[in-house]
Amino acid sequence: MSIIVACYNQAQYLPETLDSVLAQSYVNWECIIVNDGSPDNTDEIAEMYCKKDSRFKYIYKENGGPSSARNAGLKISKGEYIQLLDSDDKLHFQKLEKQISTFENNEKLGISITNYCMFDDKNNIFPSSDKWNNKLSNNFRSDILFRWDRNFSIPIHSALFKRTLIGQLKFNENIFAQEDWFFWIEISENNPKVEYIDEELAFYRLNPKSRTRDIVLMKTNTIRVFLIILQKLTGKEKEDFILRFGEDLAADSHKIDVLTFENIRIRKSKAYRIGKFMLKPLSFIKNKIQ
Repeated sequence: MSIIVACYNQAQYLPETLDSVLAQSYVNWECIIVNDGSPDNTDEIAEMYCKKDSRFKYIYKENGGPSSARNAGLKISKGEYIQLLDSDDKLHFQKLEKQISTFENNEKLGISITNYCMFDDKNNIFPSSDKWNNKLSNNFRSDILFRWDRNFSIPIHSALFKRTLIGQLKFNENIFAQEDWFFWIEISENNPKVEYIDEELAFYRLNPKSRTRDIVLMKTNTIRVFLIILQKLTGKEKEDFILRFGEDLAADSHKIDVLTFENIRIRKSKAYRIGKFMLKPLSFIKNKIQ
């Protein structure tokens, strides 16, 4: 199985992340460390771990964003299963063993997802809550399309993917936040068999310097992803997603204001114009909620 660790300017956390890989009770893995042009000493740490254990591999590339880094790792990975891991997060030492077991017990399984908890730099643990979690309903596709970023989100490292499910699929390199959501939407298109393990086996770091704390980046890319998704959907899914788009804009006026931060290319793009046209009939939602 292949573990892909995308790294950018998080060298201070990388040893903890790689130590959590080394500690795995399941030992048949390769770990590909992808340095996405980090200006810090990521290369020194990565090379140290490669010398420590031959299962670690290291590649350097020019900065292209998290999607580009993950795609570089996917391209050279050889494992039957794929574990994606950011360079500031960690895995429980039994995570891979328990998830591999679910695949061995169900040959039709495409994705294994575990519960997770959050932690800070002082190693304080904050369990996921009922108000915000990654617990699946009986409709995986609906969860991804309509619950995402409301009361539901899946940290990418809580999942283990069967390689055949991913196939030639890549992360969209034109998205610099919310890229996970778009990846999940593409993964869910064929309604893969998914199994949930209600154990906190993934650790998500509350990092004050994380991209998710950049409000403008997150909001502009959320809108960009909405518009890209609209082009992929058809029929009832598209109608319901347009309604969700309108409700989200109405519920958060900042998402409307933040359009002014988008660059000229996005504002003039076909996707943007289509999105505005589709949302016109839903303007009444905003008026009713405000």
